Amino acid sequence: MIAGIFVALASMFAIGLGAELWSRHRPTLGDVLSKVATLDDESRHKICAHRANNISMYRSALRYLECIEIDTHVSPASGGLAGVYHPPDSNFRGLTLEQLLAQQGMPEGHLWLDTKDLAPSNWSAYLELLSRVIPPERRGDVVVETVWWTPDVEPVAAQFRSRSFAFSYYLPTDEAIACAERRTAECDALRRRVLDTLARGFSHLSFDSRAAAFAETLRPMLPPGVKFLTWDLSRTWKDRPLIDDVDLYIVYWPGRVLN
Repeated sequence: MIAGIFVALASMFAIGLGAELWSRHRPTLGDVLSKVATLDDESRHKICAHRANNISMYRSALRYLECIEIDTHVSPASGGLAGVYHPPDSNFRGLTLEQLLAQQGMPEGHLWLDTKDLAPSNWSAYLELLSRVIPPERRGDVVVETVWWTPDVEPVAAQFRSRSFAFSYYLPTDEAIACAERRTAECDALRRRVLDTLARGFSHLSFDSRAAAFAETLRPMLPPGVKFLTWDLSRTWKDRPLIDDVDLYIVYWPGRVLN
């Protein structure tokens, strides 16, 4: 179904017009889809909708893309129910992950869960929730992303991966951008910290595309099997080599359904 939609979209949106519109204003859904339609099948399968944190945006992403990223909070305003929202807590509108999946289901490809507050006090309940609402055969299509990096994350990573979920470390954006390819003592310390974290059982490293230069300096030293995930929310994402080198690639998502 999705492949057929993009065949039609390729004729609806001229590539040149799409590029011109993209450079002049905030991307519309047509702008985004015109760019996606220029990709080959392998690359297109990697494209994820950014922050589809409500029913309307999630439903729109389901229609057009195979991968969806959402933000989840296990503890704060959602009362431990894995609320779907981006900080601050005032953004919580009562939608929980369980409700979202019960109403809309899983995307055809991947579900990327940017889990904002995974911690020793809540990870077990969160893992049980995910195991209950996501069928075993689809768990390998779910990425659980966290900023948790201290040594106590190691048994947690093992538990998530034992249930077949991908487990990704969220690279600190500002620090990684500042370091890029620099080999100062401070930047090398960050590299060691990230590599030590990944060795605690993570399957992926996820990072802002602006930090790609830093991530590339890690590639020769990555623990076996660790892969990259990235996002580019600019109006001009077009780095085909970067798409080729990652498992999933998040892009800005306006979220309105085209009729």
